Formats: sequence, C-alpha cells, structure tokens
Amino acid sequence: MKKTYKIPQVSKKQAKRNREVAKIKASMSSVCVVCKRRPAIDPAHLLPRSLFPEFYTEEWNIVGMCRCCHTKYD
Repeated sequence: MKKTYKIPQVSKKQAKRNREVAKIKASMSSVCVVCKRRPAIDPAHLLPRSLFPEFYTEEWNIVGMCRCCHTKYD
C-alpha cells in the first residue's frame, strides 16, 4: 500500500514571505560572504528571525554563507 503524505498548509502571509525570501536567495552571491572560498548554500539572517521578525524579509538582513560559516555564526 502506498503511503500518502499530507502537505501542511501555509498561510497567505507566510507564502508571501517565502516568495520574498526566495527572490533574495536567487539574487545572492554564489560565494560565502564570510570566508569567500566555499559556495554559499545557506541564506543566513544577520539579525535573527526570533529576535527581529520585522526584518525577516529585508534584503540587507539575508546573506549567503557556506554551511561551516553559518554554523559558526549561529
């Protein structure tokens, strides 16, 4: 028997935020802003979302980091 998975619903407000973040990610540099050597695969918030939710989708608050630098930054 096949398993079916229910996809969680996303609110319209969250869907809009997700689209905004996706646009920012698409325009980010492909190289980590910290080490400038490895590929930037993680979008990182300079000001944490948990403390500054109002800056969640601001372009200046999201930068590309490699996994290693992002782990150290967090």
